[in-house]
Amino acid sequence: MISIFKKHYICISVITFLLGAVVYGVLWYQDVTDWRYYPIDLTQKSQMQFEYKTGLISDTKYFKLFFYFDIKEREMERQYREAYYTSKSPYLMTNDELQTELKEKKRPEVQVRIYKDNQLIFNEKIIFIDVASLGENKKKHFLKIAGYMNNKKPVSYKFSPFTTYKIEVENKEVMEDIKANNIEVQLSIHSAPIR
Repeated sequence: MISIFKKHYICISVITFLLGAVVYGVLWYQDVTDWRYYPIDLTQKSQMQFEYKTGLISDTKYFKLFFYFDIKEREMERQYREAYYTSKSPYLMTNDELQTELKEKKRPEVQVRIYKDNQLIFNEKIIFIDVASLGENKKKHFLKIAGYMNNKKPVSYKFSPFTTYKIEVENKEVMEDIKANNIEVQLSIHSAPIR
């Protein structure tokens, strides 16, 4: 056995490296495509909690809101988008422009707290301001809104691998239009960048 290894150690090393790379690639792909969705209630001031478990590989995750409209309600989605959200990214705004924008239009605003081993490790107010994308599936037309902190940074957090977190979301801004128009809202946590 040792003599076989001595004769073929280069081949065995290469095969071991390739297998390791394939396993890592599969685990990395699982993390990148791991999009979690949690229903949240923006129609009243409330707190929601959920458990978040990571895999063997974990990276930075971003927070977005998905608003789901009935597929027939394209006009309502357009009116809702224009009423609350900016077409200009906060990256491109001055601080004065951003503050003016936030004062003029009421938007979803939540406090997100992340706990690890019952210790508070993340506590940020998130304002959902920027339209990240539009899309539709067979039954719903959706509007994806990116979350930002006051310093114009996209909200993200780097989760540790193979760890269980508790995430608490406190709704701070009641959005009456959501209730009136029966819009379904979900908080998403995923690896994709803002755009």
